[in-house]
Amino acid sequence: MKFVAVLIAGCGLASALAVQPTHVNKHANKKRSPCTRVKPSSVTPSVTPSSVVVSSISISSISVSIPSSVIPSSIVSSIVPSSSIVEPPVRTCELGTAMGYQESDSVTLNTQDGIGCNRWGWYQTPTLAELQAGISGILYVGAGGNNINNAINVGDWTAVASPTGGVTFTYSLDPGYFLDEVHIDLDCLPIDTCAPGQYTFNSGALPNVPIYVNPTSIQYPVCSGGSQAYFILHGSVNYITTAPTCAPPVAT
Repeated sequence: MKFVAVLIAGCGLASALAVQPTHVNKHANKKRSPCTRVKPSSVTPSVTPSSVVVSSISISSISVSIPSSVIPSSIVSSIVPSSSIVEPPVRTCELGTAMGYQESDSVTLNTQDGIGCNRWGWYQTPTLAELQAGISGILYVGAGGNNINNAINVGDWTAVASPTGGVTFTYSLDPGYFLDEVHIDLDCLPIDTCAPGQYTFNSGALPNVPIYVNPTSIQYPVCSGGSQAYFILHGSVNYITTAPTCAPPVAT
């Protein structure tokens, strides 16, 4: 009797199976075990060289670089602890003085003889009726020589009077700019002083606000002797930056 050793992949063991002699009853009612030898003619043998053996793969030592631009920020934030991300320091810097300007209707301060009026800036002379309809203009910083081409447009202003003559002024700054103080002068010509600290209204220190409205309306004056009412809008403007130092403020 001849014997052949066959390795059955599905069994995990090498089983020595006897090749049945030709006189064995082929009709014997006998179940095949899972490791029963299959006739070579019915399968295509698959041979794996004994020298190629993969025992394990370590992926911990594999380094893959993926551009951060293709990784969603939500995944990055879940991988990188927020405590390990160092944000650059933020500082508040002075931009300069803002003055209210109304195209075609503004008059330069240096036409007045009041104290401190020999400077750039403007005043407006609207009637009460015009204020009750509402007027508006631009807030400029750094218009040295009253040249708005050299100035920075930092936002807008509006002025509206109530039926009883109470005037409300609104400063609305563009994104990135903030107010830390506001001065408003509403009085009768001539202008005695152009020093903001002597104006009709002083907001005091503000916590860098982008919008400011005077909390109490300022009464429109009744001027005698043919004098006109005027107002001046002044503000101190800051900006926020992550730069290591602040740039010098523009002309104030």
